[in-house]
This record gives sequence, structure tokens and C-alpha cells, in this order.
Amino acid sequence: MEVSATRTPDADLGRRLAAGRDGVIHDAGNGRVLRRMPSDRDQLVEAQAMEHARDLGFPVPEVFRVGPGEIEMERIAGPTMLGDLSRRPWRAASHGGLLARLHVDLHRLVAPAGIALPAPFGCGESIDVSMLHLDLHPGNVMLSPGGPVVIDWTNVSCGPGPADDADTWILLAAAAPDLSWWQRIVVPPVRRVLARAFLSGIDADAARQHLRRAAERRADDPNIRPGEIAAIRRFVAAQR
Repeated sequence: MEVSATRTPDADLGRRLAAGRDGVIHDAGNGRVLRRMPSDRDQLVEAQAMEHARDLGFPVPEVFRVGPGEIEMERIAGPTMLGDLSRRPWRAASHGGLLARLHVDLHRLVAPAGIALPAPFGCGESIDVSMLHLDLHPGNVMLSPGGPVVIDWTNVSCGPGPADDADTWILLAAAAPDLSWWQRIVVPPVRRVLARAFLSGIDADAARQHLRRAAERRADDPNIRPGEIAAIRRFVAAQR
């Protein structure tokens, strides 16, 4: 992996492929993409964590270069799990099970030594220290021809695996993406099936112990809308 001290000039950016709440994906040619953040925030820890997970066999895009506010990585073919659900909602149970298996596999990975990962749920010797994604939801799972690939490691951290499960549980139950009128009718029952399948594949009781802290962390995220924060708090209160 190349580490660059300079940011790609705007004039050299390729075609815009996608955009999220805090980043834009550009075509970088030769089977690569460039994820550009709006600021020059250091991306080295994220890139190193991705390399660590990939070296241990977890499905992560290969990273080629990291620079100020950007990462150049392997382009993954296929839809996201979320995109596939919008076209084939009857696959909700199958996808929920797959999402759970990805969590279980990730949390078997020991957090890398020598990389200063954040620890929003604690990362001391008294707990099992795993790698945490902390945004592992259907929108961040690519369904490639070779199998699922997990993208967007911006929030990568270390800590107890059930905390990561709790974060995803909150997103499945209470996050509020922009929906058309017909999606507002179809999506709620699909989400319930997806969440039930996800919970059946993890230790839901252990995850429940982290819901409150996970909700507090989400509330501090500037990308979360006020309506989403209220929905998350209602959901967590109902789980006590």
C-alpha cells in the first residue's frame, strides 16, 4: 500500500460513481475506485485496519493507496445488499443471516497491534478485544460474484463484538433512509424480517447490553437526522 502526502487534484478525479453521507466514490480506472472525503482527515488507520482484516481472510477491498482524505482501493462488482433487497425483498431472511455471519467472522479477528484504533466501547484487557466495523449494515455489504465484501471502514474500532452487533441492530430497527411512498409501505415488514434473521445469528442478549451506549454514539454522529435520533432512543427504551 502506497502512502501519499498529497491529495488527488480535483481535475484528476474520475467519474463520480456513488455518494454517501460523508464521502464520494470516483472511478480511478484499472479496476479501482477513489473514495474522497470532504476534508483531509487522515485515512491511514482505516486503510491499515482494512489490510489487517484482509490479511486474516475477511472479505475487504484491497487498498492500493491512501492520501489525505482519500483511499484508492479495489472496485467491487455487484449490488449492495441494500440494493438487492430493494429489488428482491423476499431475500430479507437470507440477507439477515449473511449479515450476522459477517459480524461473527469479523469479531473473531483480534484487533491489530500497533494500530491506534478508537475504542468507543472500551478496549481494555478485561474484555475480549475484537475488530469492530461500527457501520456494518446492508448498505455496506457488496454482493460480488465471488461473495460478500464489506466496505466503508470509516468507523473501524476495537472492543467487544456484541457492541458492533448492537450498532447494527439499531440501524436495522430505527435508522430512517429517504424513502418513496411505496417504499414506506414495503420497507417496514422487510426490515422486521431482516432484523429477526440477523438477531437469530448473533448473541442478542449480549448485544442488548450495549444498546444504550451504541445509541449515545449514534446521537453524536452529525450525519444522523434529528428524527432518526428520536426513533433510535424510542427503540432502545423499548428494549429495556
